[in-house]
Amino acid sequence: QPPFGTKQFYVLGNHRVSELLIATGGYSRCYLVHRIDGKILCRKKFRDEFEFQQDYQVLSRLNHENIIKFVKSFNDKTDIKEVFYLDLPHYGQSVYDYITGMRESKIPVPLEIISSISQGVLSALQYMHNTMQIGHFDIKPSNIMMTDEAKPILIDFGNARSLGDSYNISYRLGCYEFAPLEALEHGQFTDL
Repeated sequence: QPPFGTKQFYVLGNHRVSELLIATGGYSRCYLVHRIDGKILCRKKFRDEFEFQQDYQVLSRLNHENIIKFVKSFNDKTDIKEVFYLDLPHYGQSVYDYITGMRESKIPVPLEIISSISQGVLSALQYMHNTMQIGHFDIKPSNIMMTDEAKPILIDFGNARSLGDSYNISYRLGCYEFAPLEALEHGQFTDL
C-alpha cells in the first residue's frame, strides 16, 4: 500500500479516479477520491467481505443528521481477490484534528463548538441506542468528523453491533484509550 499523501490514478468502473491515502484502521483504508466528474469522496476499502458487510449493514439501517451516510457500495474483482468499497461523503477534519490544531495554536476551543459537538454526538447515540438498538463501541475524537459549520458527523461503524447480540467485548473493543472503565473492568456494552 502507498504511504500517506501518495496519489494513485486508475480506472474503476466508469470512473477515472485519483486518490490519496488519508486514513488507515485495523479493517480498512480510507482514500480521498477526486472523481473525473468533480465529486470528492472518501472511499473506504475493506480488508475483507466480513468487515465490509459489517459497515454496510449498519449504515444502511441508520438515518440521522449526525451519522454518515454512504453514497454507494461496490466491489471490484481482480485475478487475485475481490475488494469491497464504500463511498462516503468527505468532511474536512475530525474533532481530533480540530482540537489538536487549536491546542497547537494555543487557542481555546470555543464553548459553542464544544456544545455543538456534544449535542450532535449525543443525539446520534440516543437515536442509535433507543430507536435502532445499535451500539457504536468506538466513540473517539477521530471517529467524529466536522462539517464546515462545526456539525459533528459520527463515522466508522466497524465495531457497531446490535445491543441485543451476544458479543464478546474483549474481542473487538474500540480504542482502549477512549473505552469506558466499565467496559474494560466488567465487559459491559457501552458507548459512554
